[in-house]
Amino acid sequence: MANDIKGWATVDQMIALNGFLKLDPQLLSGKFSSSFTFKTAQKRWEEIAESLNAMPGAVKNWNKWRKTFQDNRTKAKTKQAMIRAAQRKTGHNTPYVLH
Repeated sequence: MANDIKGWATVDQMIALNGFLKLDPQLLSGKFSSSFTFKTAQKRWEEIAESLNAMPGAVKNWNKWRKTFQDNRTKAKTKQAMIRAAQRKTGHNTPYVLH
């Protein structure tokens, strides 16, 4: 499957990805314990990847879907931080216009 990786994730795939992770707080946190190991997480990511690859759009292995989620989460957190910083500058009243 590593050679079959292609394309950008569609909006539907991203919504589904976020939905899967909302239902799995352990996987969302990414913290391992004696009951939640890397192997357990990998198996869950493989199940998610199988579901996402069955949808129209991108085809990726479990590792690339995990990276897609992590990148998307980082982008969202950065955007929110920019909005908060701009609101502090404007007295919280003026909305921040993203460019």
